[in-house]
Amino acid sequence: MAGEEGCGEPAQKCLRLSLAANRKGVTYQRIELWIGKAKSEPIKADLYVQSDKLAKQARFVMDKPSAPTAVTEMLLRDQLTNKKETQVRYVSRREKTVPEAWLNPMFLARNPALD
Repeated sequence: MAGEEGCGEPAQKCLRLSLAANRKGVTYQRIELWIGKAKSEPIKADLYVQSDKLAKQARFVMDKPSAPTAVTEMLLRDQLTNKKETQVRYVSRREKTVPEAWLNPMFLARNPALD
């Protein structure tokens, strides 16, 4: 844990976690993640590449702001090139066990049609 500070809108107490990759070759070498202290929900994240440049900023939208149980959207804003925003909506969820190889981005790039 990196500390406690205000974050989000309206300002709320958050815990800031500083997460570092254990190996090279991952997409983001470091992630700064802010978690709401009262309800333990993700608020925002800064994602850094190998050169320690800020690559993307993420904001999380929860299902029920008063009593959050799940992230319904993640908004990713590119900070390196075009400042475009990508909206990721989670429309359905179900638990599934997948092979560990699926967690490797290079495997996914070579095998785009996974069920």
